[in-house]
Parts: sequence; C-alpha cells; structure tokens
Amino acid sequence: MLNYIPYTGGIPTRQISAENPTGEKGKACIWDPDPRDPFLPHSGTALNMGRGWKVRPFIKLQPGETTVLADIAGVLRK
Repeated sequence: MLNYIPYTGGIPTRQISAENPTGEKGKACIWDPDPRDPFLPHSGTALNMGRGWKVRPFIKLQPGETTVLADIAGVLRK
C-alpha cells in the first residue's frame, strides 16, 4: 500500500540510473545503441531496437574505482 503514495500524493518522481544519474526529466533512454562508444559499452543487445531503450543499464567498476551513483541538485518540482 505504501508503494502507491508517490502516485497519489501529487509528488513528482524521477528514476535515477546509470543513464540518468541526475534524475533530470526526459534524460533517460535518449541515446542510440553503440557498443563502440565507451559511454555505452553494454548497448549491443539494443542495436536492433534503436533509440528509446535502456542502452546503459549499468556501469562496471574496476576494483578500487569510485563513481557517483546519483548527482541530484535542488528540489524536484513538477
């Protein structure tokens, strides 16, 4: 029941992912698959589907490497 609160409370939500670490509206699923692109190395499975699919669903880190998982500025507004 608690999982419906964001949808019924008028609260804007955003998905934070490897494709959209800032959570900006409309900034996920915007790339064309290209496994030769160092930013999209795991996008080969989406080659036949084109734009609009998750082409960077995850990132790989080397041992000892660090990365920012979410970089959210300010308060989300509608």
